[in-house]
Amino acid sequence: MTAKLSTMSREERLDHIEDCKNLIDKQRTFYGRLCLAAPEDKEAADMKSRINALSNAFGYKNLAECMDDMIKTLDTTAQRGVD
Repeated sequence: MTAKLSTMSREERLDHIEDCKNLIDKQRTFYGRLCLAAPEDKEAADMKSRINALSNAFGYKNLAECMDDMIKTLDTTAQRGVD
């Protein structure tokens, strides 16, 4: 969908931003549950470690920090009117 942004109306672009924020919120829930399971579940701990290593490669401490930054970027874009 992001590749089609230039052909979307303003309303469609704002809807797309909201859809992205909703997806990030679902990912945040998954990551939170993963973090809670990690101390007791070796597979969850390994997955959390790998996810955080990827986040580190992009300059973030962990995935939560990355998602926070993504939401800020989307909010800023929406406030500017995506024009």
